[in-house]
Amino acid sequence: MNKVSLLAASVAIALTGCGGSDSGSSNNNSGVVITGFDGYFKEAVVFEDVNNNGKLDSNDPIIGLTNDEGKVTLTDKQYSAEKNLAIQTIIPGGTVQAELIARDPQLFAGTYTVDMDNPTQAMAHEVVFRTLPGEKVISPLTDLVAIQAGANPTPEKIQAAKNKVNETLGIEGDTAFTDVIAANNTALHKTAQILTESKAQAKDSYSAETAIAIADKATDVVNDKNNADKLDDPNFKPVIEVNNGVVSEPVINSKLFANESVVKAINTELKPLDSHSINLELPLAAGDLALFEDDDNKNIDITVSVITLDGSVVKNLTTTAINGGKLTISGELTPVRPAYQIKLTATDYNSQEQDKSFGAVTTAFDLQVNVENPAPTINTEAADTIEEWIDSIELYQGVEVQNEQFRIDNLFSDDEKLAFKAYTSVDGLVLELVETQGQTELKITGKPSRIYPEGQTITISAFDGINTTYKVFELDDIEKQPEASIEIDRGDLAELQQEITVQLTTLKVGEAVDADFNITEVFEAQHTSGAIEYYAGTEEDEYATTVPGLKVNVDNNGTLTVSGTPTSATKNGSFVIAAGVNPDADDAVISEYVTITLPNVQPADDVTPPPAGHPLEGKFLHFVEIGHNGTNFAKGWCDSIYLDANTKTMYWNDRDSDNLSTCDTDMSEFTEGVPYTIVGDKIISQEDGMKMTLDVIKQHSFDDDEHFLVSFTDEEGDEKSTELYSYHTNAQYVEEALNNDVSESQEDANWVDRETFIAMPSEEGANDIVVTELKVSGIVQQFDYQGSPYTSASIYGRNAKTCEILQDIYLDYGRIQVHGDSYSADNYFSSQPQYRDAEGSCYIDFMPLDHSAAIPAGLYTIEATPERTDEAERIIFSFEK
Repeated sequence: MNKVSLLAASVAIALTGCGGSDSGSSNNNSGVVITGFDGYFKEAVVFEDVNNNGKLDSNDPIIGLTNDEGKVTLTDKQYSAEKNLAIQTIIPGGTVQAELIARDPQLFAGTYTVDMDNPTQAMAHEVVFRTLPGEKVISPLTDLVAIQAGANPTPEKIQAAKNKVNETLGIEGDTAFTDVIAANNTALHKTAQILTESKAQAKDSYSAETAIAIADKATDVVNDKNNADKLDDPNFKPVIEVNNGVVSEPVINSKLFANESVVKAINTELKPLDSHSINLELPLAAGDLALFEDDDNKNIDITVSVITLDGSVVKNLTTTAINGGKLTISGELTPVRPAYQIKLTATDYNSQEQDKSFGAVTTAFDLQVNVENPAPTINTEAADTIEEWIDSIELYQGVEVQNEQFRIDNLFSDDEKLAFKAYTSVDGLVLELVETQGQTELKITGKPSRIYPEGQTITISAFDGINTTYKVFELDDIEKQPEASIEIDRGDLAELQQEITVQLTTLKVGEAVDADFNITEVFEAQHTSGAIEYYAGTEEDEYATTVPGLKVNVDNNGTLTVSGTPTSATKNGSFVIAAGVNPDADDAVISEYVTITLPNVQPADDVTPPPAGHPLEGKFLHFVEIGHNGTNFAKGWCDSIYLDANTKTMYWNDRDSDNLSTCDTDMSEFTEGVPYTIVGDKIISQEDGMKMTLDVIKQHSFDDDEHFLVSFTDEEGDEKSTELYSYHTNAQYVEEALNNDVSESQEDANWVDRETFIAMPSEEGANDIVVTELKVSGIVQQFDYQGSPYTSASIYGRNAKTCEILQDIYLDYGRIQVHGDSYSADNYFSSQPQYRDAEGSCYIDFMPLDHSAAIPAGLYTIEATPERTDEAERIIFSFEK
């Protein structure tokens, strides 16, 4: 295997290495050119300061790195999209550099800013400068105006800020927003340098008040005739400090700097290594010149460090460095990499304040090592396929990315086992690498937090233990979230209508039908987040059609079922279908209702029709009841009735303490009750001065159950009570509410779901009845949480409408309580429920009186009683420990 060097020769980063490359945009490109300076900033980060706080935050979009003329080019579209442009300088090993490397190592590993006033050394400070919207220059001068204008600048505030800065600096118009270096304005150039040094020294004390005061004193320094010959000296940089909010007098400091001829001499001597065992000796002088020079300090100490390009410090090296003497480094370079940086750093002290630092100067050099391990190579065919996949993903601000996952381990080729990572510059987008059947796939989720112009990236890297290779995929514009909708495909709707017409063309009274159809192609969700749900029925009643005896149902897979037995000849029968995403939420997206017509139902052949009956007859009907059942403690149980259509007799099941949680379908367990008659749509039983009335408010039919919402009225003498019940033909629906265990695990919580109904007038005084379904869940739980028991008995409202009703007619005007079947269980929970919102849902919690006590063994029944039981069902759950 041939040895491979990443670079043919060693060069100083300060000149042409990572910190000195020309990766910034050229000012010859088309588009809008942004310029940043105090001297021109090379490899500084131009970004949009989204919240205008003067900091590079993790969600601020990065536009690019400046070139050696301090310039970066934006497209016209980018420029129009970015409102608050700012520039961030980077220093080697600094906090900002580390954060940027974590964000995008391909772009920022080994990258730092060089002030081209001192091109042989790295920028000494991490500092941010801002400009105003619409401007194309970013500098300490524009930053001064932006600070005066405030975080939310209005045109009036901006003009006032410009006037104030102009008056302070003695300038006119928009001079502060021009390239004063190109204009050879040495006075304003020097003012900008002083503002940079002073802002870096002041840190958080650089406010609107202190900044303008510093600018005033900087102007005095620049206008002082004694300093006229120093204005073009890049190392003459007075510092104006802020101490306890007070702006001090200028400290006339001569900057420490690195001599260019010495830097070049080191470049010439520094050669690539043949191994990671280093024994290096280099001169830190050229002729009479030392590497570092400072008119204020002749005794300059140098600190030596060797780092990887991603900022990790190489430890356990032996180093010495004497300014004007020699640099020695010996030891083992670990971790093993093909390239490192040697950082030589000296502190800038003033002659009058030797104990006080005015910053540090670093000059850095690339150190290459010839390695026998070539870097991973990119498979162009796989790259093209991945790029097609990424381009196919529709990215919009605030829209969740759904089900996007693709193989990426074939993107790179290498003899070694590779470790993959993925990064993105889009805030809110989440990249995750997952292993699937021995392959590595990239999973993309999340939702972009803002609008982005084209040029944002997704980067995938492969690391073979020594070398890292990156593949960058550029993204198109990420635009504002379009309006979510569910559109109707009229062509597919016509095909569905034709299919239904053909399959059901022989509808006839008395003949059962059961036919399935797929309706998914009819509805097209546009820019929605969440699974699509379906509806079938009439606009007033789900599951119903206008044909007596026919019902419709559609499952979550979009399978529409038309079933039942028509009971009368009907012309122009119909039902509607619709689709929705998050239909119970505030941000619901619901399609229009689409009418499906049914073929005419033909009369039955001449047969003697069966006698008219009632839908409650001939079925075992099960419902949840609650009471004391001869004990001192309330509990829930299953009650069952049977209406014999032939004898018109109502039967009730016998209940005792041993069969409360199961429902009976064995007639031997039933006691003959009282006769009844059918009066209109009601079942009425009268005997010995007592009267019972059963009135079906609403009926639903499912594959495995018939559900009846029944108003049950009991009258005796002057006493009369009415209560709503849900009757089920499938006992399981009732037993599931009563036979549950107390949860002992947070991860496997045993929430029990129920649908409960209210039936009340649409408004006070109205004669209509509107049925509303409440989606609720219940739990009793106790589990260890951070070393302490967490216990609650809770009702959970699964959508906003349910929560509104729970709080109103159950919590505020009704009563919610937890019953136990023993004294200790009945007195374990507090009697005061606690209500809490949870983003479109809610909880009603009962907490234990003693949080440290374990739940006693026994049966616990949660009962929520509404304000009026004739308008709303009780909500009942039972849990046993």
